[in-house]
Amino acid sequence: METWTQDGAVCRAVRFGGGALIVLLGAQDQRAQCEQVAQQLRSRQKSGFTLLCVKMPGRWNDAYSPWPAPAAFGNEAFGGRADKTLRLLQTRILPEARRRFAPEGGCALAGYSLAGLFALWALQTAPGSFYGAASCSGSLWFDGFADACLTKPMPRGCCVYLSLGAAEEHTRSARMAGVGDATRRLAQRFSQDENVRKTALVWHKGGHFAHVPERIAEGVLWLADAAQPG
Repeated sequence: METWTQDGAVCRAVRFGGGALIVLLGAQDQRAQCEQVAQQLRSRQKSGFTLLCVKMPGRWNDAYSPWPAPAAFGNEAFGGRADKTLRLLQTRILPEARRRFAPEGGCALAGYSLAGLFALWALQTAPGSFYGAASCSGSLWFDGFADACLTKPMPRGCCVYLSLGAAEEHTRSARMAGVGDATRRLAQRFSQDENVRKTALVWHKGGHFAHVPERIAEGVLWLADAAQPG
């Protein structure tokens, strides 16, 4: 595993041959998550991509939220600094990663929970920068996100992977219970959008915290396959 720090972001790369660069936006325990996902990928004997795990500086709720919103739990409100995160990716992290690994199959984003929402938001916000996004158990319940995503054009030829645990929408929080409907609405939109070259909606057993590395690995492998022509 190759590790470096870029403007406060911790970057860890694991190579599975050449091909695409797939950026996994990590959690606070990013090193453990990266190692667990990499182990899942090795066990499936896939190749043809580089996995770049990135832990952004600052608070999780700020870094990956596209606009400010009230807290979902306690007093941890959302700061809406996704635009700053995207700039750091585009101007500093990705140029360095391309220098190190020279990916031939383009770049895609993957993330879990709020980072999964960010991956989808960034795909729409920066057309031409990413060929695809994997939103694994993405926080698509986030206030106003689904409606904004439905009205915003998708980049031509892009690929989108969505997944959700079957129990995730069965929560006491009315706000977060909307994740199921939001995910279905977006999946339908992507399946009918002529700009979307390939899309998938995968349902997993369990709630939000079940089998997280396995779910992420499935999304990463899907993106790796989507990078191939045909």
